[in-house]
Amino acid sequence: MGSLLKAERLRNRIMIWAEEEMRAGELPPKSDLVLKAVLYQGVLERGEVDTILGISDRAARRITSALLKIGALRSESTRAPLYLAFPAKYAERWMPGLFPVS
Repeated sequence: MGSLLKAERLRNRIMIWAEEEMRAGELPPKSDLVLKAVLYQGVLERGEVDTILGISDRAARRITSALLKIGALRSESTRAPLYLAFPAKYAERWMPGLFPVS
């Protein structure tokens, strides 16, 4: 189980997942960059998203909203910072082998 939680491997799996979701049209472009920032920093202030991505505030809100809706990020309120979520629906993809297959 320790190998599942190695930061570099987990980060790579999440980034690959994000790229695939963007290609499939499930996430807007540049969503992976927001996830990457959260993965490296642990927390991301909402006001930093537009600066990190070099896009308008409206476009940043659209990306943030999509990541919250899909369950990849969480936040305590509409103004609170963003954190990585570990939703059960992505457990097998983000951390394969963590739960036994029944």
